[in-house]
Amino acid sequence: MNTLAEVRDCGRLRVVSLLWVFALLIALSIFSAGSTFAEMNAMNHDGHLTEDTKDTTTAKTVDGQDLSKPTSGSDGQESDGSAFLISEVKATSAVDSATLGELIELGTEANPRLKALYLNWQVVAERHAQATALDDPLFTYTRPIEEVETRLGPQENIFMVSQRLPFPGKRSLRGDIVTKDIEIAKVIYEKARRDLRAKIKVAFYNLYYIDNAIRLTNENKAVLDYFRDVSRANYGINVSGLDELVRAQTLQAKASRDIIILNDMRDSALAVLNTLLDREPTYNIDTSLEESSIEAVKHTVIELYSLARLNYEGLKIAGLKVEKGGLKRQLSEYAYRPDFRVALNYSVIGEPPVASIDNAGRDAMSLSVGVNIPLWSKKNRSKVAEATLMRERSIVEARGELIELLNDIKRVYFEMTSARALVKLYGESLVPEAKASLDFAEARYRSGEERLGPLLETQSMWLNFRLIYYRAVADYLKAVSELERLTGSKLITVEES
Repeated sequence: MNTLAEVRDCGRLRVVSLLWVFALLIALSIFSAGSTFAEMNAMNHDGHLTEDTKDTTTAKTVDGQDLSKPTSGSDGQESDGSAFLISEVKATSAVDSATLGELIELGTEANPRLKALYLNWQVVAERHAQATALDDPLFTYTRPIEEVETRLGPQENIFMVSQRLPFPGKRSLRGDIVTKDIEIAKVIYEKARRDLRAKIKVAFYNLYYIDNAIRLTNENKAVLDYFRDVSRANYGINVSGLDELVRAQTLQAKASRDIIILNDMRDSALAVLNTLLDREPTYNIDTSLEESSIEAVKHTVIELYSLARLNYEGLKIAGLKVEKGGLKRQLSEYAYRPDFRVALNYSVIGEPPVASIDNAGRDAMSLSVGVNIPLWSKKNRSKVAEATLMRERSIVEARGELIELLNDIKRVYFEMTSARALVKLYGESLVPEAKASLDFAEARYRSGEERLGPLLETQSMWLNFRLIYYRAVADYLKAVSELERLTGSKLITVEES
């Protein structure tokens, strides 16, 4: 009998030791995870990106699809969203004579908001494993305050390990919903990337117009300075009247004022562009373009509608939200289905006072299964109704996004065609005719056949026609950039001089 008791005690000791080791391992893993989280949190607050944290932005593959790497970027070029995570773009590396294409690449690599959206995409990608994983198992230890007597002896210690099991299909649906979230975050990043490219182009073309306006106004002021001096000398010797002197001085003063205003406008426009490029406002930019090589958009407005339906990221996001709403509607139906819980119990039984019963003091082991009962139907119906309404809202929003997109394309398309017509009219007809009129008026003035007033009027006309021409070129290119953003396609190529 003593030998049998010793064997039972040894077996019990081994089981209890294994359970304590299991509990100790769980405690150590929790402590280790907490320490790691604290270190990562402290590192994130410090704003550092170490090599270890960069590794967390590696590809996440869900259902065979790589959702953490950028696909084709805007204008049909392959984009690498991780480029700015492994390189620092410094303002001091910029060159004043950078082309528009180089400025766009600089902006897409350095813009902090774009970086934040890329990191948000990676954050969402990390949620898939969390959504599809089981809950952590629960380990429970019970020590009776007063021993409970059983037929085989007093119950001394109770160990239990339990695991919650969702209803089959629920975890996969949660994973599918997170997959849609990852796709949405990815498209949001790509949309922001394309929007940034369009904003850089618009800011560049605004600066292009202002630079040309400053150049033309300086040229005009130099001419007016000359005529003001000539009219002042002629008035002093009674060759010309006071009206010519006043007219020349008035136009010269207006040109001086316009130069001040245009320089202020340039500083503002340059600050906007440098903000998009994440650079200091002191950087200067060359905005020379080859106007004669600017192409006309050959697509009709109907063709642009088709391109937008296929490529516009806003529509893609709206469609993904509708699909996500359908998945959440399916998941809400699982509110009527139970979840399960399985548990393994091990009870340590002490020696009874009287060991006259067979198997006295033998430890007990049991398996228990639990299930929650979805009893409150009102709550469950509300979950289903909420998911249904959210999906209907997504459908309505997608429809509104499409209507707004098509109307924006039509509006910008006619702005573009109007600007293109002005470019052609002034570039091919009115500006050359104004130059010819100016040459004719100047020749008559120098020969004494014409007074200074008509010459100054002709000079102003030539200046204004050229300003309108450059304004129309800038408006045309800005409209094309907006259409490229709305259609997700490259429409023309702009050559830089």
